[in-house]
Amino acid sequence: MVTLTDRCLSNPGADIFVPDGVSIEEALKRTTHLAVGAHHDDLEIAAYPAIEHCFENCGAWFAGVVVTDGRGSSRTGPYENYSNEEIREIRRREQIRAAMLGDYGIVIQLDYRSSEIKGGINESLASDLKKIAEAVEAGEVISHQPLDRHPTHIAVFYHVLEALRRLPDKQQPDSFIGAEVWGKLDWLSSTQKMTLDSGRREHLAQALIGVFDSQIAGGKRYDLGEIGHRHANATYGDSHSIDKFTQASLALDLSALLNDPSASACEFALDAVDRFRGETKQRLIDWES
Repeated sequence: MVTLTDRCLSNPGADIFVPDGVSIEEALKRTTHLAVGAHHDDLEIAAYPAIEHCFENCGAWFAGVVVTDGRGSSRTGPYENYSNEEIREIRRREQIRAAMLGDYGIVIQLDYRSSEIKGGINESLASDLKKIAEAVEAGEVISHQPLDRHPTHIAVFYHVLEALRRLPDKQQPDSFIGAEVWGKLDWLSSTQKMTLDSGRREHLAQALIGVFDSQIAGGKRYDLGEIGHRHANATYGDSHSIDKFTQASLALDLSALLNDPSASACEFALDAVDRFRGETKQRLIDWES
């Protein structure tokens, strides 16, 4: 077990918060589900099924990692005149509130600027993520995926992949899941698409997203958009069967990228596009023939 403190992390502004007050070592050791998000509130959108699974569950604990510092957040309405440093502090406090509300085991904020991680692998970030992964040894890791449209999400995906690939085989997670945030995954082939139940405790889901007032009051209604999208996923997932869930989150199984360290994430993503193209073509050919 790797011992981790905020002093072990690369940035002096990095922060580790344990809502129930146990030691950092204990909080990391008990972790079963680890999620890494690019921004504050990405965890609550991308990893809600894991958060809900761990909520008030003494046998499962959620650890969340936020990579960037929040300085680049959009600002309108009541936050319009906030400086970069002021909005950074607001975002950090919002993430801590979410961790307390959601019964997280631990939340780690790494405090990187987006610009620092989008020009190729940042060795400091890759090292931080590897240390965290070693310390928790979680069975499930959730992060962004290579079909996302947000460049910072793509950067975080590549850094998480790099960090996990640097782990010894015995420390690899049982599952590596890429969640949808920017760029939804309803078009994926059923051979690749994971449909996860996100309809339990809707009040908790709404409250977690609602914590991020700097985004919602600042002009982005993630609270309405994300919950509505989960309802849509559940309803439109299968045209020939009744709804399995009241709400659903879609994801992509990324385990193949860990099983084969030489596999290209780009080719992996393009394979998904090719499957969609092939299935679409076949449906139309069947009609036209």
